[in-house]
Amino acid sequence: MEVTRRDLFKFTGLAAAGVVGASALAGCAPKTAAETASLADTGSADAGLPAFLQAPEPITDFADTREYDVVVVGAGESGLSAAHSAVAAGAKVACVQNIGTAQTTGNMGASVDTTKTDEAGIQACVAFLMEKNAYRSNRKLLEAWARNSYEAVTWWADTAAEGGAESKPYDSEREYNGYTYYLHANTYNHLEGAHNDAALAVCDSVAAEGVEFFFNSPAVQLYKEGERVAGVICETEEGNVLFKAAKGVILASGDCSGNQEMRDYYCPDLRGFKTMSPFRDGMGMMAGIWAGAQMTPVNHSKMVHGGGALTRLELPFLNLDIHGERFMNEVLSFAYLNNLMRGYLEEYDFQNPMAAKFFTIMPANWSEIGTQWSEAHPKGAAGAMLAASLCIIAVPAAPEAAGALAVGAAVFGSFGFCTVLLMYNEAMVPLSLIRIALYSAASRFIVVPLAYLCQGLSGDRFAVVLVLLPLVAVGSLALAFRALPERETAARAYPKFSFPVKPLAVLCIYAFAYGLRSAQLPAGAGVHSSLSTAIVMGAFFIVVYFFSDRFSVSALFRSPLLLMVCGLLLIPAEGILGTTAAGYLISMGMSLMSLLIALLFYDLSKRMGIAIIALTGVVRVNSLFTLWGGNVAELLGALGLAPTTQNIAITVAVVMLVLASTLMLLSEKDLASRWGIRLLETDNLAKESLRAERIAERCDAVSASCHLSPREDEICRLIASGKTNQQIERELFIASGTLKAHIQHIYVKCGVHSRKELIALCGGE
Repeated sequence: MEVTRRDLFKFTGLAAAGVVGASALAGCAPKTAAETASLADTGSADAGLPAFLQAPEPITDFADTREYDVVVVGAGESGLSAAHSAVAAGAKVACVQNIGTAQTTGNMGASVDTTKTDEAGIQACVAFLMEKNAYRSNRKLLEAWARNSYEAVTWWADTAAEGGAESKPYDSEREYNGYTYYLHANTYNHLEGAHNDAALAVCDSVAAEGVEFFFNSPAVQLYKEGERVAGVICETEEGNVLFKAAKGVILASGDCSGNQEMRDYYCPDLRGFKTMSPFRDGMGMMAGIWAGAQMTPVNHSKMVHGGGALTRLELPFLNLDIHGERFMNEVLSFAYLNNLMRGYLEEYDFQNPMAAKFFTIMPANWSEIGTQWSEAHPKGAAGAMLAASLCIIAVPAAPEAAGALAVGAAVFGSFGFCTVLLMYNEAMVPLSLIRIALYSAASRFIVVPLAYLCQGLSGDRFAVVLVLLPLVAVGSLALAFRALPERETAARAYPKFSFPVKPLAVLCIYAFAYGLRSAQLPAGAGVHSSLSTAIVMGAFFIVVYFFSDRFSVSALFRSPLLLMVCGLLLIPAEGILGTTAAGYLISMGMSLMSLLIALLFYDLSKRMGIAIIALTGVVRVNSLFTLWGGNVAELLGALGLAPTTQNIAITVAVVMLVLASTLMLLSEKDLASRWGIRLLETDNLAKESLRAERIAERCDAVSASCHLSPREDEICRLIASGKTNQQIERELFIASGTLKAHIQHIYVKCGVHSRKELIALCGGE
């Protein structure tokens, strides 16, 4: 087998991740004598250069010699990835590490999502990075990263997950010069050891693939045969050991942040700062330089971190220097803190790193303030609705500004209403489905008499109602959020999911049919605050409250179809039967379908952990279809067709459309298999809801007493609800090995030995 340096870059995208940013030395190209002469031979000491640039005498005495195809120096993220790529290509691989474990840091591994980004997007991303780095970057290296990083980070995430270190993915969309590119990252801040937990899991996996690891074996020199790098020499307990590399050495040995001399030479703006990682001593860089490599000639990264309390972005605080004085704008990125702290280090002649220490002070009632700020969004909604109310109230007093006030009322009112509606959905989703169904129907019923009582008000009474209603609505929301369990308000991983377009399509078709007849609806018919809404919501509440244990939920989802079709078929009839009855049936069918589609989305949100606003927010698009339906009706009326002919044509078309959409799009099997919506399979809504509430309460107690992590708590609840491993893997988007590892941890913490015992402990059946 023959492996060249070019092959290393071809192994997979992982080779790029392992080698880009490191140095691949598989035989340095011949250079001139002046270029390859050691610095020691050219009088570097006399020139005043630092000692680390002076090449030592080559080591020739070895306690042992070991032969491999590829030797990787460093067991961090780059080294582990490169070692995997090499062994996957069939090479015999050794990985040497200067400390006793694999080790990496950082917050995430980022990539360009090449499954979504086209060639123009890739070039835009590279151009953006070139601009941000003052065009000092090597464009070929950036392109290598952009084209191969997604394959690398997804491999890393999958491999780490199999070892129990599961990533929380972070995806974003960016635009540069009019071209869009998509970014994907692995994040591990939720783990105790953060990103390093993932490195340890990957290391175990790579070792299982056949890579031999040699820890506590720092590389001290590269071994050369003539002008070719042919291996690496490491200090071990046995003495100096030569690791020969028939095909090449990959330097992935990290930075020089722990080497004071190298830091002062390459990064003078870090002078005086404390060394945080002494084992990052730059030895790999020095070995490469001594073998003939060149250090990049541009300025180095600052390699500095810092910042205030972990809550610095969420709570009020001030940063004070060692003299007790405020010294900065606290929103400044911590990457620039060393620029501010250098003066304090100079006060102590750069000999006391504690001079760069600063202090974050916060109010004693910071917890109370945090709670108040976390609840600030309802106040924003209340402010918008109150602003809309004031605009309306001001119209009689300023008729000349009526137009501007009307626009302001529309803008503020729509924002406030939509915000309250979305928060209402967030407050509802933690409840059981039967409670959601009952509360939704009751709220829509209550609004009808409330709106009736407010009709006809004027003057001061009207103004008082306009001010009180937003305050009551937002106050009710605040109370609802405070009543939610803490676990329901905690941030969660956002799973990938396919939007359930079919239920939305059904609702839009119903809205279009409703819009076609909206102009002919009789008084009291409609989908907002009308008598027909009160009738259907009241009937729905009674059926669910008293008979939810006696009917199939799927049968309930057929009722809007019956109401809508019957209403449309009655339209050609004359008199009261054709106008009033048809109008009421069409309106009730639309109202009921909107409620039932909302229940489907609640079911999906509860089962899959998807934010409900991601589902229900877009539902408001059905209003456009109502408008379009009305526009189509007006257009047909302008064609001059006889009213009877027009009614028959519209009725036949809409009946067929509604019938086909409901029967075909609301397929129970399709909804369950594609989107995880299983509500239609429920035969006893009351029993399932009570069972879910009982399990939730019991799981709360188990999670608290057994100290389960958030992910373990989530898995425990799914197991208690009767989910199989395969179902849990699909719903949580985790690998089988990751799930099994979590389950074993749950068993240990809960003191059980089987799935059956865990289900019994959590009150399941």
